[in-house]
Amino acid sequence: FALSAAINRFDLDTWRMLLLACETIALLILLRTLTLLGQSPLWIACWWINPLLVREAANTAHMDALLLPWLAAALYCITTRRSRLALAAIAVAASIKLWPAILCLWLSRRQLPWRWLTAGLTAALLIAAVVAPMLLIDRSPDSGLVAYSGRWDTNGGIFSVIRDLAAVVVGEGNAQLAARGTVLAAFGFWILRVTRQFSSE
Repeated sequence: FALSAAINRFDLDTWRMLLLACETIALLILLRTLTLLGQSPLWIACWWINPLLVREAANTAHMDALLLPWLAAALYCITTRRSRLALAAIAVAASIKLWPAILCLWLSRRQLPWRWLTAGLTAALLIAAVVAPMLLIDRSPDSGLVAYSGRWDTNGGIFSVIRDLAAVVVGEGNAQLAARGTVLAAFGFWILRVTRQFSSE
């Protein structure tokens, strides 16, 4: 955002060009990854000319395109067995959108047992470091992470159903908190299950 503003403040075309640059970097990384995996580079067309990508990035200028080079870099690092660099790339991606943090669990469980904990702690510290500025600079009710954690449910899908059911049980005022608690508990259960599967392997 700062780079876009420095080039041409509040100019949508400048922002689109930066998103295109991110997509291009991701394209090059993915092409290299496909080569390492022995796959045809033509598979990249499934992503590069995907109408959804064109619409969301080039048309609506959605910021999710900023994730692409970091996620592609994480995939490349996993392919080349560089787990720590993959965790670092995922941590940066999580500073853009929180959901890539989930990938840390999948990546960490591929480590040896004694490294599983250290890999998870490393990922947690990296994510905390990159997210901290957003938490420290602005904690007003309308700031990004505060609003996201308290009120966001756009395109929530199943979450919207859980929230509506929670509203019936605990009332509309507490529905958001109850729904988030339910999802967090389910996610925690899934983490424990995956961890036990790893321990048994």
